[in-house]
Amino acid sequence: MHHRAAIKRGGKCAAGCRNFFLLATLLAVLYVLLQDGGGGGGAVNLAPGGGGPRAAPGGRALPPNAPAARRDARLPSGVTSLYPPLPPGAPNPFSEGATRIVITFIGAHMNLWYTTCLRALILQHCAAPSVRVLVWANELPDAFVDGALGDVVGSPPRLHLVRYNLTALAAGVPSAPDTLNFVVNPPVGADGVGVQPTMEPQVRMAHVTDVLRMVVLWRFGGVYLDADILPLRPLHNLGPAYAANLGNYECTRALYPGWPGGDPIPMPPRLGGATVSCMCVCFLSFPTPRHPLVEGVLARGLEAFKARDCVYGGLGAWVTMDVIRDLVQRGDPAFDAVPLSVSEALCWPQVQDAVKPQSDAEVDAIVRDCVSVHMMGGAHAKKFSAVTIDNTTLFGQVYARIAPRLPPRCPDG
Repeated sequence: MHHRAAIKRGGKCAAGCRNFFLLATLLAVLYVLLQDGGGGGGAVNLAPGGGGPRAAPGGRALPPNAPAARRDARLPSGVTSLYPPLPPGAPNPFSEGATRIVITFIGAHMNLWYTTCLRALILQHCAAPSVRVLVWANELPDAFVDGALGDVVGSPPRLHLVRYNLTALAAGVPSAPDTLNFVVNPPVGADGVGVQPTMEPQVRMAHVTDVLRMVVLWRFGGVYLDADILPLRPLHNLGPAYAANLGNYECTRALYPGWPGGDPIPMPPRLGGATVSCMCVCFLSFPTPRHPLVEGVLARGLEAFKARDCVYGGLGAWVTMDVIRDLVQRGDPAFDAVPLSVSEALCWPQVQDAVKPQSDAEVDAIVRDCVSVHMMGGAHAKKFSAVTIDNTTLFGQVYARIAPRLPPRCPDG
């Protein structure tokens, strides 16, 4: 989630002040992302010199030399802590036998729709004891879990907020350090202007999370979902798969200018035989680490960001399509990902507006035919604060259908 803020002067927004404020916000957020995480990992030090006061997750000031929480030795490099912490003897969500559902999130607050999607995601997987929902979020406070989700997570907890150091997490991942450095510190030309001086700070934060998503999938494997996807059934048994457009939409040059084009991709029979015309990186299932598709996207990340002047698409659908095309054309036996139609995976284009209610028959068809629903999307961003979960919105209609099927909480033990 990305927050837009403005400094107003005389009742009107001053563009220069707004840009300065957004840039300051970006720098603060990037510092948190690239340093040890807050929340369960103790305080976040936002003073570059390390000597200023620090803010604990609850907001109270800590002494300058307050000790950081001891890092759990069971956690991999780059992961600084989990909240809730791992209880003694509990299954490690990063172990080889665990199944990870991955969400990445920037911001200190989840609105009602995001929280409801997350709640449903936890409850949909209660019957699968190996599944852990991992929300990679340095800014969400511990209190979010206790207050919004504490009644459903069970014990041992089925959900963790993952606090991380992105620099350490990206170390050793193909091309990721260079891509991350380019996104955070784009090169400056002789005129003192950066690669994309007009790029909004929120966009650059989105690029950082794009890198994070692929780094997490490469290192640990898992099922990645955007935070605005409402699951209608369990997602952990999909195998290697990705949400794909099968002929009803194409990754056009108009959508991704500056990146070389390519035709739709016919899949071989062993991968279903469908023709993939585009795909969506909002829904990716790669249960095991170091999948060749994820690695190929990471390897092209820096080239893609440079070609796109560091705007949308650096690690997106166009680059992923190019990697899929290469893997299919050379018959790479390790490429085993099956395209899952977006009509089934995300209920698109059936869901055109998650705010506008639909007929009972249409809602029944969505719940019957779809794996999940991409409920919000950028087109509805301005409506987020105004919506509720009731029968006046499609979100409320769909959730009312699936809620009675969900357990009240994940069991203990």
